[in-house]
Amino acid sequence: MYKSLFQNYKKAFKWYKKAAEQGIENAQYNLGVMYYYGEGVLIDKSKSKYWIKKAYENKNASVSTENRAKKFWEEKELWKY
Repeated sequence: MYKSLFQNYKKAFKWYKKAAEQGIENAQYNLGVMYYYGEGVLIDKSKSKYWIKKAYENKNASVSTENRAKKFWEEKELWKY
């Protein structure tokens, strides 16, 4: 079961990464969360910081995504990485 779940995360990571690189703020946020927790990818707090920051600075971000990204940034103290 874990292997199947990990494979799903790897697929999600692949598509989120493509969308995040195209400037989709929700994908940027989700990619940052995946890097933080190591879902489908190795844990990398500096990459998490990069993508979460991109999400809340994205000029096209919805208020919801912007707020989630800022909250995650503060709760996880991403400025440290």
